[in-house]
Amino acid sequence: MSLIKREPGDLLVTKSFANAFHQTTLASQLKALKVSFLILCGQAADQCVVFSYNGAQEQGVSATVLQDGVISPQPGRADMLFRDRTVISYPVIKALLS
Repeated sequence: MSLIKREPGDLLVTKSFANAFHQTTLASQLKALKVSFLILCGQAADQCVVFSYNGAQEQGVSATVLQDGVISPQPGRADMLFRDRTVISYPVIKALLS
């Protein structure tokens, strides 16, 4: 049973590569919605998250990583991502949205 429910209007992007922008419709969907900033999270810090972060930058989309929002089966890889990329915390997101 999934804890995440897809809502009407949610984007659906099917990807075959670590970079969510590579050979997908993600960039065009974000452009159509005038999205210029992404907060990334995921379970492969050293693969999908970092490659999608880089892909966003290549597409002209600003990106940041959610603090404590990534994991990796490789020890230290999530910490490396937090050290080498911009990071945002829940309290900062809450303050920006209020």
